[in-house]
Amino acid sequence: MVCSWPPKPRTEMGSIPSTFAKLRNIMIEEHVNSLLGRKAVDKVTGTITSISFDLYGCIQGLLSESLNQSYWLDITRLEIKSNKPVMELPNFTKGYVAQGRNGPAEKPAP
Repeated sequence: MVCSWPPKPRTEMGSIPSTFAKLRNIMIEEHVNSLLGRKAVDKVTGTITSISFDLYGCIQGLLSESLNQSYWLDITRLEIKSNKPVMELPNFTKGYVAQGRNGPAEKPAP
């Protein structure tokens, strides 16, 4: 078998794994943009301060009622009460946060 270098380009669609990766990234971005920072309620009222995508396919939001009280809840149980985030969202795709550097230790209170 003869290998050629550089490898020949793939089709315009790209490989199936890369297509799925792009779709996954779009869906993650949609969840971040529609959930993170929004006021929401379940049995308590609070702000979604984190989103979890677990190994079993569950997407959960961390609903923080106060500094000492937070609950992980399936997003299907959350009712979004505001379309406006309580503060500016971090940019997870480029810049300081995307480079893996930590953000500020303290954020302004909503």
